[in-house]
Amino acid sequence: MRVRAPLYAIALVFLVVVSMGAQQDESRIYSNVEYNQEGGDLLGVEVQLTTNGAKIKGQLKIYQGGCAAPVAVSGSLIEGKMDLSDRSEEYGKVELAGTIRDTTVDGVLHREKAEKPEKVRLKKILEPHC
Repeated sequence: MRVRAPLYAIALVFLVVVSMGAQQDESRIYSNVEYNQEGGDLLGVEVQLTTNGAKIKGQLKIYQGGCAAPVAVSGSLIEGKMDLSDRSEEYGKVELAGTIRDTTVDGVLHREKAEKPEKVRLKKILEPHC
């Protein structure tokens, strides 16, 4: 019986560690931002995401010159399909919906105050631009 007690303790510690790992948030940054030499501007879309199971939240930045003001977004992530949204004074309702993979996001960006939706392909990067 004394031999089993340490085994049970080891198994319990293992289960706790595994369950903690499953609950941890995973953060990633995806971007298509490029530097425009002619105008000296940053142009594109960048999203910093934190996932936890089926929940996803983050900051969306739309670069149109200098550093962009972040828009807080949140939504769902189900089987690689994400749907993020929120409101911004500058853009109105903002929604980014699409497919998220380890290295890319392919989706459509809707801005209430824009003429039409914009297809985006974002690549995983290590650091945000601003």
